[in-house]
Amino acid sequence: MLRIGVCDDEQDTLRNNCEIVQDFLRKRGINGDIAACSSGQELLWEAEQHGDFQIILLDIEMDGFNGVETAKKLRERDYYTVLIFISAHDQYCKALMNVKPFAFLDKPVDQKQLFQVLDRVMEQEIAQSENFCFTSGKVRYQVDIKSILYFESSLRKILLAGRGKSYWFYGRMDEVEARISASGHKFLRIHKSYLVNVRYIESYHYTSITMQNGKQLNISKARLDSIREYYRNQLL
Repeated sequence: MLRIGVCDDEQDTLRNNCEIVQDFLRKRGINGDIAACSSGQELLWEAEQHGDFQIILLDIEMDGFNGVETAKKLRERDYYTVLIFISAHDQYCKALMNVKPFAFLDKPVDQKQLFQVLDRVMEQEIAQSENFCFTSGKVRYQVDIKSILYFESSLRKILLAGRGKSYWFYGRMDEVEARISASGHKFLRIHKSYLVNVRYIESYHYTSITMQNGKQLNISKARLDSIREYYRNQLL
């Protein structure tokens, strides 16, 4: 699922921008979640508590923590988040170049222009779909999905177990599963805490799966039937 943050301290503008983004998702058939934030602090809190955004629409001129300060903090967390800035003035463009903005839009936002920008973002996302992108220890990584053995969740952290190296990052397994599913690669959710790449399954037992690296992962009772059905279909 695509995670989008929309931030503006003017409630009418915030509501309008969220409606435009929601309309874009509906018309393009994209499954997305929109977080409406009325301050830079709230946006940063959302990213900290619920995981990084793929796209952020950020008003520059806000009371308190403005868009410039917020963008710098966001970049410390996630280098690849797409930042789309909104402002009634253009004097901030130079100050924001070091946070790598994707686009600047005039305020109030024109629906056609925002649609065009979001279409370009989607093209970029599709081009990167062979890599799984995440942030770990303030460093942004891109890992070839084909090289991932499995994901394992523990509280709010996710373990990405790769063929050569493993990483921990903050996230939710449901979001990871949605991103992997959108890439077209075949992974199985065998447990609420495990998402495994079928190409690296060494053996299957009724209640567990053993990966090629020797790791044995339990299948939850709730998923026993669906996993058994998957293997039954492989034999047909």
